[in-house]
Parts: sequence; C-alpha cells; structure tokens
Amino acid sequence: MIILIVLENIFLALNRGSFLDPDLGWRLRLGQYMVQSGHLPTNFVGYNYYHNLVFVDHQWLSNLLIYLAYEKWGYYSLFALCIIIFSLTSIILYKICLKKSTFLAANLAVILFLTTVSQTYYGFRLQYIIYLATAIIMYVNEFVTDYIKRFIIYLILFILGSNLHGGGFLILVPVVVLLESTKLFDKETIKAKLKHIGESALLAISLLLAMSVNPYGFNFWKTMWDYIVDPYYKANIAEWHSIMTLPINWIYLTVFAILFFLLTVEKNWKRIERGKLLLFIAVMYFAYSSKRTMPLFVLLVVPEVCLLLKDGLKKISKKISIIAIAVALAVAAFILIANSNGKEITLPIKDPFDISFGSPKMAMEFLKKNIKINGNLYNYYGWGGYITWEYPEQDIFIDGRAPQAFLTDRRATILREYQEIEANINSKVLEEYNIDYILVRKVSPYQCTIFDKKVLLAKCNSSKRYVNGISENYINMQDKNVLDKIFEDPFSVIFKVN
Repeated sequence: MIILIVLENIFLALNRGSFLDPDLGWRLRLGQYMVQSGHLPTNFVGYNYYHNLVFVDHQWLSNLLIYLAYEKWGYYSLFALCIIIFSLTSIILYKICLKKSTFLAANLAVILFLTTVSQTYYGFRLQYIIYLATAIIMYVNEFVTDYIKRFIIYLILFILGSNLHGGGFLILVPVVVLLESTKLFDKETIKAKLKHIGESALLAISLLLAMSVNPYGFNFWKTMWDYIVDPYYKANIAEWHSIMTLPINWIYLTVFAILFFLLTVEKNWKRIERGKLLLFIAVMYFAYSSKRTMPLFVLLVVPEVCLLLKDGLKKISKKISIIAIAVALAVAAFILIANSNGKEITLPIKDPFDISFGSPKMAMEFLKKNIKINGNLYNYYGWGGYITWEYPEQDIFIDGRAPQAFLTDRRATILREYQEIEANINSKVLEEYNIDYILVRKVSPYQCTIFDKKVLLAKCNSSKRYVNGISENYINMQDKNVLDKIFEDPFSVIFKVN
C-alpha cells in the first residue's frame, strides 16, 4: 500500500512540480544571504525602495534549508522533497482513514486530498509543511491516548514549526485545541469536564508560547498581527481567493450538503464527535473563501467522511475497490490536464529559472547589457522573486516575501502602496518614488480551459482594463511623452521615465 500511495504522489506531484513558484527566487536569495553573511535577514534584502523597513522572516529555517538543498542538488531536490512531504502526509491520512473505514475509502481519501492540493498551488510551496503537520496532529490525537505524551509531541512540533513556517503553524493552534476539546461533549461529570477545560487551556497557552521560540521574539507577533488585522492582503493575493468559480456557489453547496446529509449523516450522525463538528464548520468557512485552506479542510474532514461511508463500502470486494481507485486516479488525471493551459506545463527540470515562458528573462538581459539605473526599477509584483535571484545585482521594488508589512511613515502596507501606484501612476508618483525604469508584465486575458467549459460551464470574459496586455495608464503616459518604450517582447515591456 505504501508503494501505491507513493506512486499516487509522484503521479499527482507532476502538476505541482511543473511550475516555477514565484516565491522561490526570494527564498533562495534569503537563504544565500544567511549563508554568506552569517546573519538572519532583518531588513528587505535586495529591495531598492523599502529596504530600510524591518523584516521578520517567520520562515527563516525553511528558506535556509531550501537554499542549501537547491545549491547542492538543484531543483530536483525540492521536487523530491515535495513528494516526500506528501507521501508522508498521505500515509498518515491513509492509516487514520483505514482505522475508521475501509481500504477503498482510505485510498479515495488520499486521492481526493492530493487532487485538491494539486489544483491549489504551483511549484514547491512551504505551505505543504502545514499539511504534514496537520496529519501528524490528527494521528497523535487519534492514536496517542496519554495526554502528557500528546502535550510533549505538540510542543516539540510547534517549536520547530515556529521557525519553519510560523504563520502557518499559528493557524494550527486552534486545530489542536479543538481536537483536544472533543471530550467536553461527552457525558461526563462536571469535575471531568473542568479537567478537560484546564488541559485545553494549558495546551493553548503552551502552544502560543512555543510559537515565540524563534530568533525574532516580539517582532514575530507583530508581523502575525499585521497579517490578521489588514484584510487588504487577503483580498488582493490570489491564493487567498476562493478555489471555486461559477457556477459553483452557496446554492450548489447547500443542495450538495442536504443530499450528503440525507445519504450519510442523517443515519449516522451519532458517529461524529460533536467537538469535531465545530472544527469542521470553522475550517469549511475558510476553505470556501480561500485556496490556501481548502486542502486543510479536506485533510481534516475525509477521515470522518470515510467513517460515515464505512457500512456501504465494506461490502465491496477488493477487486472492485482496486478498479474504483484506478478510476479515481484517471479522473484526477483528467482534472489536472483539463484545468491547465497546456502551453505553460513543462516537466520538472534541474533549473526551473531557465524556463523563459512568461518570465522577464529577455527584458532583464536587455537591462543588464544596455542600461545603468541611477534611481529605482519599478517591477511587476510576481517577477520580484525571479529577478532578485537571477539578477542579484539589480535591486527590485517589490516581491512576495512580506507584502502585508506596514510602512513606518503611514498605516499602509507594501502591497497597498504598490497597487495604489499601479492604479494611479503618473509623473508625480514617478518622481516621489524616484523611479527611472518600469518593467511591465503583459497581461493575457484568462482563457477558459476544457475543465472550465465542460465541467464548470464557466464564462470567461476578457478584461477591458488592458490594451494589448498593457494597462491603459502606461499607454496614456507614453502618449504624453512621460514614458518611452525602450524594450518589448511577448511577455514584458520596459519603459524609461523621461
């Protein structure tokens, strides 16, 4: 079974590993900085405008390890690490589901989880660590009966997690506490319930303190607070948007929920722990609104779904089960292929930065050979990571490392500042930010895939905000001789500020 699960992961990981994650570049740059300087980054290394801002890298240990692996073994090592993380997660999920249900249900749960993640992210993402941590939490909650042992395991996991991906592990604190609080709903004495409340409170406080065991101390909590209090970040970063598109909406979800209830929960509701229902409802809300938490929801829920389906599936023979698993894998393959644009997909290669499609490679080579920038280069947000790693001699305006960070002189984030510049760029703005050159990404209106058209029946409309892929603001400034177009290729344009 372990071999089958690993093969499932390799098959589905091809989609995850086929794209260059736009964050990979700056992660490698920060890892390189730590190795070469011997210090943790405390400011925005490689930025030309926001370089003096305080920077808290709540993923510093991951960035260091990613750089060391990439430097020694290349991108294949990160691709292999991706498969290892998901194989371990899948094996743990399989064992939990198998305890609750059947061979068929356990395998389908793994395929469902892997397909969900494959639809959500590109490339090697640090968020994958969160899913492995969640699987470990679920396993400990299910199989480790002694509270003290669970407490110690959780503590060690979250101390490590605060340095690997502090923000992500912070989200998992309530997951642990809610899983541990399920006994409050059992028929026990008041004294026993008070004991469970005390244990849950102690665990919550201890895990929050464990999250403080990192080199940045209080600044870590300030950074996390900035994430929480500013909704602008979540509203404008694609991975925080809903994974669902029209015509899937609340009406369809409600109909599906009623059918599912009538077929399963209505007959078996006593088999679900009451405390877990609260956790599932909370995570379901965030899963509907965010791509990032959709896989987390699937991971937490599928063991209970397997439990509900146990009676119906246990009568199915092993032969039919294997056929059903094969069909599920085929469906997953169709979804992955149909939901991609095709032309962007390449097999994982040793150096994904060599992929020229959609990157500013030719534009940056032009700048490197022909231009000496005295002021600042204003770059497209999604290209910052690529530039800072491939062209470290060129400082950038922005990338994805901490767009939610607040500026010191006013209560605005880097991302809000960037988007306000983009929306209102003019001569005054160019002068204020000392911008000499502008690197613009050509935007292609989204085209429906086979999956969009045939399965979701979605209608895709071209954006009217762009003329030949370039925002009208830049065209207007070019017409007014504020900007001169000095370079253009199929993916990018470079403007010089007059």
